[in-house]
Amino acid sequence: MSSFPIQSDLYEVNGATYRRTPYRGETTQMNTLPSGGDTADLYDDDQDDGPACGLGEFPAEAEVVKPEHAKPDTSLAPPPGFDRLTVSAPVPGLGAADPRVKQEGEKRWTASIEVPKNLHGLLIGPQHSTRMLMEKATQCRIIFPARDDTISKTIRISSAAGAESVARCLDRIDALVISGTKAGRIRKDPTHFAAIPCNYNCVIQRFRTFKDMVMTCDELDDSLKNEALFPSHKKLHLTICMLHLETDEDKTTAKKIMADMSEKYGAREQLDVKIEKLDIMNDDPSTVHVLFAKVKGSYLQEMVDDVRAAFLKAGLVARDHNDEHVKLHMTVMNSRYAVSEATKGPDYTDYKHRKAFDAEALMKYHPNFQFGVFIVDRMDICTLHTEDKETGFYECLVSEKIREIDLRKVLGPLRYDFLYPNGHKQ
Repeated sequence: MSSFPIQSDLYEVNGATYRRTPYRGETTQMNTLPSGGDTADLYDDDQDDGPACGLGEFPAEAEVVKPEHAKPDTSLAPPPGFDRLTVSAPVPGLGAADPRVKQEGEKRWTASIEVPKNLHGLLIGPQHSTRMLMEKATQCRIIFPARDDTISKTIRISSAAGAESVARCLDRIDALVISGTKAGRIRKDPTHFAAIPCNYNCVIQRFRTFKDMVMTCDELDDSLKNEALFPSHKKLHLTICMLHLETDEDKTTAKKIMADMSEKYGAREQLDVKIEKLDIMNDDPSTVHVLFAKVKGSYLQEMVDDVRAAFLKAGLVARDHNDEHVKLHMTVMNSRYAVSEATKGPDYTDYKHRKAFDAEALMKYHPNFQFGVFIVDRMDICTLHTEDKETGFYECLVSEKIREIDLRKVLGPLRYDFLYPNGHKQ
């Protein structure tokens, strides 16, 4: 029997069809307060689903006339008050139970569900409190993989109370996983990030021009004239999402996701990306911590949203702010870069040790600065806080090529110039 009322069992009373209320393991006395927490309760109506006439007004000894062609009484124990009424067999077309629930033996129902390892703690709770609450509410036993098992993601559920109890337990686990993922409740520090490299020669040249302009322009505030505020030109990139890849299995899953996405979007037309116009993360241009350049591309937003959604579904996203779209940008100045190594936190978010800079004049005189155009030909999974000795970019877990650049479609010396990252062939 399913826990959803719209799929519950039906029965007939004197020609009228009614929905059978799911069993909740309570006494037959009327509850004065509504029970909450179960999936079924989320769909309960405020009004009674019974007939419009008040059955309580009938005297107990009232004679109930059976229909002339009544079917044999094969009642499945109707609710109290309906005992003397003729109830036919359940109506065909019952709602199907959760297909994940299996019956083993006469009085044992089981199910299994795969949940990313980094979400198991959310389901277990402090001192197993969340697990025990779910077990008590659904009359199930929930078995997690051993703590030292870094591979298995399968959670097993069993109950002797019925298939509906197991289905309700699955519903609760599904809800916790979804809420925990979407609300950004995954607190582990990121180890990697998915990115689109921007270290192409034309972008590097324009970034150097921008940096020289900021450092030498007398009209700009002195707080900008600190080379430590600028990222390395060899590490310019567009961040898609932060990842937590703890195990070899996580890394294998991440590689497969990137390969699938590259194959999917490699079949589409060439993707040109234009980086131009300055913007800030806050509303006050005189107190800025992050200055970035905006990004434009025909289906670029669709692609990065798709990539992040795949990582999110796999439970590999380290931090997610529940935004509808990835906020693509190329960082050109950041106050965290100027923080000394002694005061840096693991994620550089301690603003107490970061000194803001004044970008008001910069935003006024150079708001439309252009950093160039390039063709997206690959996506990378980069390891945080690393540097490739050969290229100066981040060390990559995987660099998935989307397409070979068609030279026949590259127009002009500028476009040929940025075909090779860092200005040389690889």
